[in-house]
Amino acid sequence: TCFFFATVREFAHNFFYLKKKKFSEISANMAQKGASRKANFCEAETRLVITDIKNNYEKLFGRSSTASEKNAMWRNICHKVNGLYAKGRDTEDLKKKWRDLHLKAKQTAAKRQQERVETGAPK
Repeated sequence: TCFFFATVREFAHNFFYLKKKKFSEISANMAQKGASRKANFCEAETRLVITDIKNNYEKLFGRSSTASEKNAMWRNICHKVNGLYAKGRDTEDLKKKWRDLHLKAKQTAAKRQQERVETGAPK
């Protein structure tokens, strides 16, 4: 048989097999393998991250700070978040959260602009 069809057949079989499996069974298998995920950011954590980044935006994203200074600022923000909420966040978690928030804001702004263009509303 053709390799492509064999992989498609395999994919379809695995997809339907997993679909039939109960969610609890899949979760139990993940727990046995040691797979875990961190808790979602709560609203207060998100606000704290946004506030601290806005207050230190120039230092974190400007050209006037060195990489070590920027890393120290991220660690400082991380220390504040972990001190208040104790969820074991690291700097990479905070950076990813900021990227996601920034992307979502840009997408929302682009969507609003597109709606203005479509409706002919003033800018």
